[in-house]
Amino acid sequence: MDCPLTGRKLAALPGPSVRIEAFADPSRLPAAWARQVPAHHPLLQPEWMQAAARALPDGSVSRCVVAWEDDELVAAAFFEGIPLRVGSLGALETDASWQMRAALRLLAAAHCGSPYVVVCGDIIRSDVAGAWFSPDVCQPAGLFHAMSEAARTDMGVSTCMVTCSARCLGPHADALPAFGYHRIDKAEPPMRVELAPEWRSFDDYLGAMRPKYRQRARSARKKGRSLSRTPLSIVEIDAAVGTFDRLLAPIVEKAPVTLSAPTGQTVAALKRTLGEACRVHAYHLEGEMVGFAVSLHTADTVEGLLVGFDATHNRALKLYQNILYDFIEEALAAGASRASLGRTALEIKSAVGATPTEIPVYVRHPSFVMHSMLGWAAGALPTPTWTPRNPFREQARIHAAAR
Repeated sequence: MDCPLTGRKLAALPGPSVRIEAFADPSRLPAAWARQVPAHHPLLQPEWMQAAARALPDGSVSRCVVAWEDDELVAAAFFEGIPLRVGSLGALETDASWQMRAALRLLAAAHCGSPYVVVCGDIIRSDVAGAWFSPDVCQPAGLFHAMSEAARTDMGVSTCMVTCSARCLGPHADALPAFGYHRIDKAEPPMRVELAPEWRSFDDYLGAMRPKYRQRARSARKKGRSLSRTPLSIVEIDAAVGTFDRLLAPIVEKAPVTLSAPTGQTVAALKRTLGEACRVHAYHLEGEMVGFAVSLHTADTVEGLLVGFDATHNRALKLYQNILYDFIEEALAAGASRASLGRTALEIKSAVGATPTEIPVYVRHPSFVMHSMLGWAAGALPTPTWTPRNPFREQARIHAAAR
């Protein structure tokens, strides 16, 4: 049930004429949301937020938050509250420093009931902003802080961490430390392939490459010829949920953080909610599914969202590399400006033309003592080490960057 926060006392409201409301159901948003929030926003539309909420792990909650200045809607944001399950966070725990492991256990133990991480945006779409602000807002960082406080208050969960990326606030994110947020520059960056306007086909993309990388791409495509790539309907996805789980398992195990581990049911929920905006392709070898790929089509981007594959076939068939090329080919066919390939596997993604978009992450804890410990632990995070590649001739890079 929706629980409007209008009139409730909240910390850090930017002014006396500002009021904030939270909604659990995106279908009950005020009409002003549709009028004010850009229709091409890749997350802040009801169907996208519904898909994000339905793809969350059990026990999670979500809220749509709006801010009004008098009677004008001036900001909108989407928040997810995800249970922190210490012991199931992947490499963040297994490979982390002792400071991080100790901090995670203290964060979990310091709460009555299950501790939650409150995220602005969608946890599995790391390259998409979770908030929008009117150009008339003079202090977006302060308003964002008030909205995040409203979200966690309305969720009614024991919050161990509030986090967002700089994508939510753009250049205004630099002001968040003044509101008690730690800035973290060590997160793996989202990777994007910016598509030059003259690339009308995959052959044009290959033609812009340096000879060495063009030959690698053609070799990978040749090795993958025995694979069949088939689009799946929701009925076919439901029937293959167990196979998706099996193919996802080794990928999830290698992920730096598994706060929200996707499953076959995640894929089904996305497809069922988004329809043609969500494309799911299966890769078969002699009738056996050995891989799959999930992409999301927004106004100007194709997002390579989820992949799963059988590691025993990966080297011989260049399976993962072919999936990345397929995301790029799919973006070209859709007339998109870019292919977003997400975080992780940074070097191989740079070898197909993706470049990092360095986006700081901001975190805070409602408790001053625990917030100080969170900053101490964040300082011990390792810096990602990888070697960037440049597969394109310089002129192609200039055109892509200009677009």
